[in-house]
Amino acid sequence: MKQYTLLTVNGINKLLKIASNGSKIILKEVVVSDFDGELSESITTIPNEKYRGAINAITINESDSNILDVDAIIPPEVGGFYIKTAGIYCDDGSLFAVARLPDTYKPLLSEGSSKDITLSFRLQIANANDSIVLKVDNNVVLATRKWSENQFLKKTDKIDAYTKAESDDKFVAKTDKATETKAGITKLKNTITAKQEDVAVTEKAVAEAIEANKGLGIGQEYKNVTSQKRMNENYENTTNKPIYLYLVINNAYKVNFDVLINNKKILTHDEPDRCIINFIVPPKATYKIIPDSDRYAIVYWAELR
Repeated sequence: MKQYTLLTVNGINKLLKIASNGSKIILKEVVVSDFDGELSESITTIPNEKYRGAINAITINESDSNILDVDAIIPPEVGGFYIKTAGIYCDDGSLFAVARLPDTYKPLLSEGSSKDITLSFRLQIANANDSIVLKVDNNVVLATRKWSENQFLKKTDKIDAYTKAESDDKFVAKTDKATETKAGITKLKNTITAKQEDVAVTEKAVAEAIEANKGLGIGQEYKNVTSQKRMNENYENTTNKPIYLYLVINNAYKVNFDVLINNKKILTHDEPDRCIINFIVPPKATYKIIPDSDRYAIVYWAELR
C-alpha cells in the first residue's frame, strides 16, 4: 500500500489564516489506528483510535527549509494492535494532517516482545519555521537518537585537546597576575598614581589624566578680571591647570610690587611709569601681589584660565 501524508481541510484553513494575520499553529498530539480505509482532506477524526500521545519533536528538514519533520514515540508498554493510519492534532483538538503508514504491528511485552516505535512524518509547508509551534509536555517527551546525534559529538568528530603544559601556556588561572611578559588577571583602577606596577587603568582614568595635564592655553581663555581683583589679597587657582596672569599698572611713582605664590615671594617688579607684571600660577596654588605703596593704579588685570 502506498504511504503518504495529507493536510486536512482544517490544516489548510489554518495555514491560510496564519498567512493573513501572522498567527501560529500549535501541534500537540499524534493518534494512531488500524484503520485501512481511504484517507482524504475532508477527514476530521481518525477512526479506530488505538493510541494518542504527545508529539516528541518538530524540526526543519536539513535538505528543505519548507519541510517539517514531525516525530512521535509509542512507548514499549503500549501495544497489541496494528498501526496503519496516523493523524496529527492541534492543541485545539482539530485534525491537522493524516498519514497512511506501512502496516506495522506494535506488540506487548506479554506477547513475548516489546519495543518503542518512532513515527516520523514529513509535512511540506511554506515558511514552516515561522508558522508551526510544538506544544511540549516534558513528562512524556523523549530524546530520539536523531536529536541526540544532532546535539552531541560523535566518535568521528574532532575536538581541540591540549596537554597540561599547552593549557598552562595558552590559558591563565584566576590567581595569576598579569605582568609585562606573562598573561594573567589584571586589576583595574579609575585613577592614575604612577606608583603601581600590577594594575591597569580604565578609559575614565586616562581621560581624566589627559584633561588634567593639558598644556597651558589649551581649553583656556583670557578673562578680564580688573574689576574683581585687588592688591594685597590672597587668591587661589581653583582649577586643575596652571593659569597665566597679565597685569598692566600705572606706576608713575616707582612702586615696588612683590609677587607671592603660596605665600613665597617669587619676583619683584619695580619698573617706573607703566609696569607690566606677568607670571604663571600652578594648579591649586595661592597667589598675591603686594605693593610697597598705594601710589599706583591698576590699568588691566587679565587671567588665562
